[in-house]
Amino acid sequence: MRFVLDHDVSVRVCSAIARARHQCWRAPLPGATSDDDIAIYADDKRAALISHDYDLATRRRRLWFGRHVRLDCAQPRAEEVVSAHIELMVSELARAPVVIAVSEAGVRRLDRLWS
Repeated sequence: MRFVLDHDVSVRVCSAIARARHQCWRAPLPGATSDDDIAIYADDKRAALISHDYDLATRRRRLWFGRHVRLDCAQPRAEEVVSAHIELMVSELARAPVVIAVSEAGVRRLDRLWS
């Protein structure tokens, strides 16, 4: 699977993903692109977007497209949390569109918000 990191995610998360034999890179043009543009970029690249941004995940639940992972953990713990749950993340992300939350407790699918 392919993953794009939002700018609020430590690049160390890419290491955890690479160890699990998946592709990962940071979103291009930090600060020059909106969060929604990054979500579109990830979808165009057929990648799941990983972010700590709660508001971005909420928008993805309203504007339902692509794959989005909201890291629901402290930034310093993100690499460890992703390493612990990468296989379940990939399994949940196989269905698109989907928004999931990943925390120390596990992976949960977030339902679509209806406007």
